[in-house]
Amino acid sequence: MPTAVNSHYIVRMNKADLIDAISSQSGNSKADAAKSLEAALDAISKSLSEGNSVSLLGFGKFSVARRNARTGRNPQTGAEIQIPARNAVKFSVAKALKDLVQNDSEDTGETEAASQDTGETEAPTEDSGSWWKR
Repeated sequence: MPTAVNSHYIVRMNKADLIDAISSQSGNSKADAAKSLEAALDAISKSLSEGNSVSLLGFGKFSVARRNARTGRNPQTGAEIQIPARNAVKFSVAKALKDLVQNDSEDTGETEAASQDTGETEAPTEDSGSWWKR
């Protein structure tokens, strides 16, 4: 099973890995673990689609937030565009999970800055191809 943080890079856990972890920790078959995970995800999705929030003690809270319509900008052309209103799923991390993640990163010697991707740090210029007029 992959670890959350390695000293050089972050390893992602996918659905199959999660099913394996549930199966090994619960002692159930992978088929039963897959059914349980699907049922949990379906219940969360259904609740959110109805506009309800889902709180999991010690883990976090899923909720629906309304994003108002707004004016945006096309990054390639710089033209103004209208972005329609929409609903978005929010996740708020519980303090217990925040603390667990923080303690794990301290144990491995990782810092927040060291574990982040270090992309381009300079502001884009007209010559870089990443520039648009504002």
